[in-house]
Parts: sequence; C-alpha cells; structure tokens
Amino acid sequence: MHGVTVDPDTRYARGLEWYKIYERLLTGESFDWSGDYYTLRGLATDPLPVQKPRPPVMSAAQSGDGQTFAAQASDILFTSMHSVDQVRDTVLRQTALAALYNRRPDIYVQTQIVCKPSRKEAEDWIHYYAGEKADQEALAYFRRQKAVTLSKSTREATSEADKAVLASVQPTDRKYAGIFPGMYPLVGSPDDLVEEFRKLEAIGVAGSALVFLNYLQEMPYFVQEVLPRMERAGLRRPI
Repeated sequence: MHGVTVDPDTRYARGLEWYKIYERLLTGESFDWSGDYYTLRGLATDPLPVQKPRPPVMSAAQSGDGQTFAAQASDILFTSMHSVDQVRDTVLRQTALAALYNRRPDIYVQTQIVCKPSRKEAEDWIHYYAGEKADQEALAYFRRQKAVTLSKSTREATSEADKAVLASVQPTDRKYAGIFPGMYPLVGSPDDLVEEFRKLEAIGVAGSALVFLNYLQEMPYFVQEVLPRMERAGLRRPI
C-alpha cells in the first residue's frame, strides 16, 4: 500500500519486532533499540494509554505463521472461518501456542448473517444474492491478489487454517460462492441462528464480526429477534 515490499517469509518476524518496540513504549520509559530489522534511538511516547498496562491488542490472522505471531502479541485472535472443524482446530492450536508465552487469547471469527422469519426465506435470499448474483469477476480478482501474499506456512499447508487459506485462492464450488472467502454463513430463522452461535461457543469461539448484505434493512430485525434470544440462552450479557 505504501510502495514498500516486505519479504513474505520474514514479515511476521519483522512485525513481531515492531510490536515489541510498541509494547515497550507503552511502559513509559525512554530507550534505544537495536534489532534484526530496526535500529532506533531516543524512543519515547506521551501521553500513555488510559488502559493499564496497555490497550487490548487484536491480531487478524489465519495462516499458521500469523497465528504464531498472534500467540506472542495479541489478546484476541481475529480469524476467518471456513468450517466448524477448521475453527475448532484453530482454537486448540492457538490455545496451545499462546500458553507457551503465558497468554490466553480470545478467538473471534467472521460470520455472514442471513436471518429471516423462516429458514426457507433466509436460504432463498442468500441463494439469490450469493449464488445467482455472485460477482465472479470480483471473486477472481480477490483470489489473484490473495495468492500474491500467501505466507510460508500457507504455501506449505502447515495447519488446517493454512489449508483453508490455500483453498480460498482457488476457484470454488461452495454453496454460497458470492460471500467473502473466509466468511462463515449463518443462515436461518432467529432460533436457527441462536443454535449456530451456541455451536461456536461450544468449540471456544468468544465472539464474531457480524456482516450483513444490507445493514439498514437487516440489522434491526437481528437486534430485535436474535439478541434477546441470545441473552435468554446465556450467550451474551444484557445491555
């Protein structure tokens, strides 16, 4: 984006060194830094953050390399979801990785929400916009761009998540081809969606980015019908 080329095989090592500099700045001390990627003098920051010892850190990653970075640097791993089994593997892998660094991150995923009074209405709607009207040219462009930035672990298909990323750069025959790759569809009635969220919680998912095709039209119904059900099911706190 800024005209700088970063070696994909070392980008996470570079990013981790940058993060260590940032984390140390938030202690309030002044210091010099001499590392593998950065040589800096007279580092300091002011004002310091209100949160102590620092604000929560979220890292967005799906590849094995990215998850190893997140295990060392983040409080929350925000990752893609291709299937329940893949995310279950990610939760187990990330928990074990983070424990090596005395961390216990939450796992967040991405879900495409399609909620209607009945499951048939929801399935008909997503079939229309993510099947019949799928933008194949845009999807092909995404796959080409994604293929350029694959990490080393993804190219080697190290983990289940890496395999899912690798599959996302290939033409797909999945049921709802038109939704963003890595976005897991939750489709059905309000009761159906609560059951889906219950499954995610059961495998250790702490939260999700909720994505709608049309927020103004679809989100009010979700707020009205799904959130109270989630509260009654113990899946979220009342606000």
